[in-house]
Amino acid sequence: TAVKNGWTVKLVSSLASERAQSVMAEGGINAALNTKGEEDSPEQHYADTLTAACGLADPNAVWGMTQAAPELVHSLHRLGVQFNVTDDDELDLRNFGGQKKKRTAFA
Repeated sequence: TAVKNGWTVKLVSSLASERAQSVMAEGGINAALNTKGEEDSPEQHYADTLTAACGLADPNAVWGMTQAAPELVHSLHRLGVQFNVTDDDELDLRNFGGQKKKRTAFA
């Protein structure tokens, strides 16, 4: 988005790009997109995340994240993040971590 608005962007890492976390990550990004017919919702995503955090997460931060996540993931996809998609051109989701429903968009 910054580049589309005429800004120059530099990404900086203490490691070579081949070893940076974003390149090495195998998970994805979680959002309650409900593309798998599991009747998922941001509220359920919130509850699962708090449970998995074992009392260590800030509930207000988790609420904000889970409420914003669906639109943010769709925005990333529109910007060109090459998430896996289904044959119906929906973002593909998988189970990951302590989530009870398929919420992880991945590439």
